[in-house]
Amino acid sequence: QLPNPSKGSGFGRSFDNLSMIAELGHRITVVSYNKNTDHWCDRLCVEKIQDIGIEVYLGPWREAVEDRIGFYNIVLISRPTIFQLSYRFWRKVYQKSSFSVIYDCEALWFRRDEEMLRLYNDGIRFPSLEMGDVSPAEKELLNTAEKRNEIKLLGMADIVVAVSENEKEIASQLYPEADIRAIGHIMGQENLSESPNGFNKRRGILFVASFDNKMYYNGDSIWYFLKEIYPSILLKSEINLTIAGRNIPDYLRRYTNRLDLDRYVTFMESPEDLRPLFESHRMFIAPHLYGSGIQFKLSEALSFGIPCVMSKLSADAFAITEESKVACIGPDPESFTSCVLSLDRDELQWNTFRENGISFIQQTHSRQQVLKVWSGVIQEATRKYRKMKAAERISMANEGQMVKHVLFTNDLWAASHVCPEGETLYMKLFPDVRDAVKAGLFPSAYQHWLDHGQQEARTYVCRDPL
Repeated sequence: QLPNPSKGSGFGRSFDNLSMIAELGHRITVVSYNKNTDHWCDRLCVEKIQDIGIEVYLGPWREAVEDRIGFYNIVLISRPTIFQLSYRFWRKVYQKSSFSVIYDCEALWFRRDEEMLRLYNDGIRFPSLEMGDVSPAEKELLNTAEKRNEIKLLGMADIVVAVSENEKEIASQLYPEADIRAIGHIMGQENLSESPNGFNKRRGILFVASFDNKMYYNGDSIWYFLKEIYPSILLKSEINLTIAGRNIPDYLRRYTNRLDLDRYVTFMESPEDLRPLFESHRMFIAPHLYGSGIQFKLSEALSFGIPCVMSKLSADAFAITEESKVACIGPDPESFTSCVLSLDRDELQWNTFRENGISFIQQTHSRQQVLKVWSGVIQEATRKYRKMKAAERISMANEGQMVKHVLFTNDLWAASHVCPEGETLYMKLFPDVRDAVKAGLFPSAYQHWLDHGQQEARTYVCRDPL
């Protein structure tokens, strides 16, 4: 999709990254794998991208590439799903004219489900798994295939960009040969300020997230807080909680009612301006137990000068330690409860975390710092492009074979035959295929996957050894 900052932190990060590459003096064309709609990025959104000197191609993206063979010397691909969908096409283009590939994986997405399944097997019954049609065993089967493919993608680019040093380190361990750079968020810099509202003018706990009517990830995290942490807090102090975000699942409202917490919990659907929330609450929480990458809402909260209580997972993503006093870290329900209570009672501690949080964002989210990293990435991608072009000229002069680019290094894992578990899972995930098979349009789900599904990033998996 086009990088519309209002659609989530990943898209805001993409917009900022492109603006910095444009600032470095490079000509950029942005294409969207999926056809853009006004609902996703309207005229004002498109103009915002164009205003920073970027061409936005709104037609079929393959046409833009094929009409300009040889024009681009660097291709920047964002997110694993898009790389997986398009790598065969880019191979065909490369055979006509070479280029360097920068793969912005952002985060290793398989890690979310991998950790969720581990915790589920340890007894934490996340609603997103309990409510879904896909069983934990089927989810694990899917996750295994996705992990293998995400790791393979790391080896198919000249340079890989990860969202944090933590993600970079994990990716480097999984694929040591890959050239991986860390480029995080710069968002939050524009908010840096100490609100006039000090400790005594603030009340309550704030949780902000995008839900999209799903319990997965953000929904599961606040469910865990409501179930395992909040009741312990209320036994010692009646601290109100605000849950704000886009498309909050009804399940959370029902669950809050079931626990008889309605008088303490306020739900705010799609607030237009978060500033009043950040400036009126005493603390922000991030109780996530599984995930990948870094949470922009934490960056935003810290930049507004609201002290944060984080799970260990959230803190590790930012490389925040207990000793740094940037945030209060609660690795278990007891310590998380203690963090909330101490920040609510201790003004001196509250001010320490507030000041350290602002300082942390100033140091780690600097536009100039990230701009310098992007400059190095583009220079290295250009160097690799020129080196490859030179090798190709030598090979052609000597009538040798085409020099093999890393794009051709790996083939993604794919099912080789029909299997019962693949049929069941594929039709659970994609009801349209189930209906088509029942109507006799395809002899099997596997045939649909062969004809269409693999080009649409749909996954058909078997329990064969991978």
